[in-house]
Amino acid sequence: MKKVLYTDMDMHVMQRIAAELLKLSRLPVLMIRKSDHPEDKHLYLVMGEKRRDDMVSYDVWIYNDSFQSLNSGVYNLTLAQALKNMSERVYECEHTLSS
Repeated sequence: MKKVLYTDMDMHVMQRIAAELLKLSRLPVLMIRKSDHPEDKHLYLVMGEKRRDDMVSYDVWIYNDSFQSLNSGVYNLTLAQALKNMSERVYECEHTLSS
């Protein structure tokens, strides 16, 4: 089984995210809180993996647990691009909160 990083997440949230990814034929790779700000406690960054034949691509979304949905997806990334996208979204959120 693939290792998945979960940080400060409720088991029920992880299960809901995994279920949403399975609907899209994606495997969960990474799930983290979007920020530590109390007003963002329902937002998570999620990376999913898609395998097709011998090709692997990654997608990144924001999961909103209030609506139990994946939003703002960026698709067909390499692993490096997906990790960069996630780090930019975290930085963007932290920068906005500190302004």
